[in-house]
Amino acid sequence: SFDTVTFGSYQGQDITWLALAEENGKTLLISESVLDAVPYDNTAEPYQWSVQSPRPQKDVEWATSSIRTWLNGEFLNAAFSADEKGAIADTKNNVSHTAATAADPSVHAAEETTDQVFLLSLAEAKQYFANNAARVAHPTDYAVKQGVYVGVASNDEQPDGAAAWWLRSNGYHAGSPPVGARAPPR
Repeated sequence: SFDTVTFGSYQGQDITWLALAEENGKTLLISESVLDAVPYDNTAEPYQWSVQSPRPQKDVEWATSSIRTWLNGEFLNAAFSADEKGAIADTKNNVSHTAATAADPSVHAAEETTDQVFLLSLAEAKQYFANNAARVAHPTDYAVKQGVYVGVASNDEQPDGAAAWWLRSNGYHAGSPPVGARAPPR
């Protein structure tokens, strides 16, 4: 169980954050709820999330993704006052690829970025949340109205009404960053 803190607001609702870790006077926070329904990259070809869909030809990467631009621009400005933004530290993010890089040389290392608001990497999601049940997050009413994808009752690991949330790790192949937007400023 994580300590919680209320910090900022989005679409008229205070944001509750889970304190995942503390290091060098900084606290890594992740929103308790999925706050919005935002595509990972709206510049890539449409991807329908089905086996019948053609595999996208353009790599989708955190460094150049539209969600990174949105989180550090529109979301940051909408959710936090000037004083609150001043309390959010810049964080250098890089993503080490696990088996994907070793198994497929066409999967290249992710570019390092500096962000105030970012998504967790796959490794961080596994580090801070012990199992799938601990990773479950529910959407705000606003996120539901925006069309966030929510789990279905037939999925035993994800209760009905839980939402998928994005991760920043590059996907194994073009067009597929790991699904997993909760938004952690640090």
